[in-house]
Amino acid sequence: MFAVYVFAGTFVQGIAAVTLAVVLLRRRGFLSGIAGDEQLHDLGKMLFAFLDLLGRTSGVSQYLLIWYGQPARRGPVLRQAHAAVPGCRCSR
Repeated sequence: MFAVYVFAGTFVQGIAAVTLAVVLLRRRGFLSGIAGDEQLHDLGKMLFAFLDLLGRTSGVSQYLLIWYGQPARRGPVLRQAHAAVPGCRCSR
């Protein structure tokens, strides 16, 4: 799941960087006739949509992964395995 979070974060950061570059270039006059308010609005909607979609999808899949794995059943087994390790300060 870490790779999904990294990919989603990088993708959203890329969209945000493009939006910021368009805003800055538009203020300086380089994109004044090319990028208008509609294009900025579309970039904002795309940023919000991917942020919302990727965040919810990866969050739900992480929740389902944890729920399906049932970590409560494996808790005592993991504590017992950690206690067998020399120098481990696990709570008992």
